[in-house]
Amino acid sequence: MNPPEADWLTLPIFRSRQRSGVSQDLVSKVKHLYAQGYKLHGHPLVDKRDAPRVDKVEDLRTYLVSMTDQYRELISSWDVCNECSGWDMRRWGSDWQLKVFAMARDLFPNAQLWLNEYAVNSEPHWENVTCLTEKLSKEGLIDGVGIQCRADITEKVPGVVDWGFSKLFEPLPAPKLENAIADIHGLGLVVHLSEVECLHSPGQESSAAAIIKRYERVGREQGAQRLTYWQLLK
Repeated sequence: MNPPEADWLTLPIFRSRQRSGVSQDLVSKVKHLYAQGYKLHGHPLVDKRDAPRVDKVEDLRTYLVSMTDQYRELISSWDVCNECSGWDMRRWGSDWQLKVFAMARDLFPNAQLWLNEYAVNSEPHWENVTCLTEKLSKEGLIDGVGIQCRADITEKVPGVVDWGFSKLFEPLPAPKLENAIADIHGLGLVVHLSEVECLHSPGQESSAAAIIKRYERVGREQGAQRLTYWQLLK
């Protein structure tokens, strides 16, 4: 669901497996959204499921420059790391996330830098999120945390191998979302509710709308900076 009056749109186009060079057609689409007055949020620079193929974290700088060069002036905030909290990337060394955020701060000095996480439904993972966020905050490398609010209420039968993904897309209860926002605010950082979307089957429109309204209400009442809606560009 992408409300027509949304101020912010998330552009999930910065996954390395989607890139075989710069697509001028995609650049044109992003420029069109920018010209329409949308504020654009780039997603992501480094993704857990699709890590850039470099041996040393220092080599990421060239990768980041090439990936974002034609979009840099159009996008005002970035998911620097997506679902990377607690991720043991041994070949990049310890605290590699801090090094990536430092690169991003240097490359995009006027942009907001975010950690984007689904972790609210997993307490152990959420502890990793808050631990990493605190480290980044102490170094002045992060502006806030995006809490993913994608939901799927379609009447689909789970696949034979689920990998736990169905739980990640369960609609978030208001108290869990409120507590997660409070955790990040307690670190002196801002929050945005990211990837706001509710997939649904025919006849479930009112239920889907109610879930989106719940996220909007909680975000407004708890002082989230914004909701960022999911916008696929093909």
